[in-house]
This record gives sequence, structure tokens and C-alpha cells, in this order.
Amino acid sequence: MAQNKKDFSAITNGYTLAAQQMQTAQGIQEEHTEQEEQKTQKKPRKRYTPEEARQILESGRSGRGLGGVHSPRINMAFTLENYDFVITLARMRGETYTEFVNHLVDMSREKYKEQYEQAKRLKNSF
Repeated sequence: MAQNKKDFSAITNGYTLAAQQMQTAQGIQEEHTEQEEQKTQKKPRKRYTPEEARQILESGRSGRGLGGVHSPRINMAFTLENYDFVITLARMRGETYTEFVNHLVDMSREKYKEQYEQAKRLKNSF
């Protein structure tokens, strides 16, 4: 009897080709992942000492965008009339709402300077 030999080389070659394509795809994916990780890695931000932060804030700059420098915050609620006043005048003056409110506080602080100093002395005496 004659033996029928079957040729499986096409299957093996097909498997080899598929395996090579998978390895190539995995290599591309790993390379892409490494590139994405490099893009997302940021340089470490400069950290400011408390003294440097105080000097920056006292100079009138906001701490925005400066790592470790944060302006004190207050969550405030306004009446509708006062809210409209702040928004309207801040826009008219070309300022942010915060800059405008700080301007109003500065004016008030000058007006009530003596009372403020007395209150601070009284507070510090305890």
C-alpha cells in the first residue's frame, strides 16, 4: 500500500507568519505604551519654602501655577445684588472676581485701619 503523505508545511508556515505578526504587533504596542508613559511623565515641580511662598503672595502674585504656593481661600455666598455688583464691576475694570473683591477689602482695610489695629491688639493680648 502506498502511503499518502500529507504536506503540513503550509500550516506550519502560516502559524509561523501569524506568530511573527503577533510579536511585531506586541512590540509596536509596547513601544507605543513606553512613548505614552514618557509623554505623561512630568518634570518635578519646584517646591517653595514657606518663606518663599509668603514673599510671592505678598508681592501680589497669585499662587496659581506655582507648586506649593497657595493663597488663602474662603468660600463665600453673596446676595444676588452683591453678586451682580461684583461680576459687573470686575468685568468693567478688566479684573477677575477675586481681584475685584480683594480691591474692595483693601479699600475697607484702609478705611477701618485704626479699628483693625485695635482688634488685632485685643486679639493678641489673650
